[in-house]
Amino acid sequence: MIPLKIKKASDFLKDNIDILQKINLNERLIYFLEVRYGLKDGRIKSLRETAKIVGRTAERIRQVEAKVFDKIYSYINDRKKTQQ
Repeated sequence: MIPLKIKKASDFLKDNIDILQKINLNERLIYFLEVRYGLKDGRIKSLRETAKIVGRTAERIRQVEAKVFDKIYSYINDRKKTQQ
């Protein structure tokens, strides 16, 4: 069963895919997200599954994931501040 937190993150990324280009992620990071959150094939994968597919450790995938979401949250917060 997929944890709700991961499902919500997947849904958010699918609905806001344009943000990934706006925050200047390189192709490798976008590929990690596509694999992990099923953005291309619709199948959300575990950290271990993702690590095996992309040739990195599960810990590295977790670190990349955290880095990307920090960038996304910063981008969204910056946009909110400029709109006020």
